[in-house]
Amino acid sequence: MEPLARFIEQVGLESKRLGIPSIDREDGLVLYTAGLLAGSRLPGLAAADLGAGIGYSTGWIAAGLEDGCRETCRLYAVEADCGLAERGRRLFARAPLRRVRVEWVCGEAAEFLERLPAGGLSLAFVDVAKHEYPRILELLREKLAVGGVALFHNAYFPRPPERFYEMMRRPPWRGGVAPTPAGLAVLVREG
Repeated sequence: MEPLARFIEQVGLESKRLGIPSIDREDGLVLYTAGLLAGSRLPGLAAADLGAGIGYSTGWIAAGLEDGCRETCRLYAVEADCGLAERGRRLFARAPLRRVRVEWVCGEAAEFLERLPAGGLSLAFVDVAKHEYPRILELLREKLAVGGVALFHNAYFPRPPERFYEMMRRPPWRGGVAPTPAGLAVLVREG
């Protein structure tokens, strides 16, 4: 097993040990693929894991970026629980990454997005309180670059508010739900 895969596995085991809800492996594979594709076509990429916990999903995104980015990519790991964010920061200080710089942010996802410049992100993974999904999607309308990708965990269960689904069916969004165990909404910002 390669060092980065081993690292992700260790973070997943630590998340489980701490009782942190985490994504399924299938979700991780989609995140890896999104990171790989975004990293290979969007130079100077900035990505965000909103609701990072200690970084299991962050690791999957980072692995895709590591394989896709030609130059250094930035990945923000945003977590509202400062203790978990600090634990994640310490874990990722040992991550075998060469082209990905992971920056840990303690704070709420919406507040983090509000501080970003328009078009400041190319990729965002969202796994926060489901009632926040409509607000986060509205913020990403401005903060995600044209051609950028937003992924939302738990599209099936626990289900976000119906307003979220109505919003994702309207411009500038195009996409659908990847049929992972919990469902992963995958949206591209078209314009």
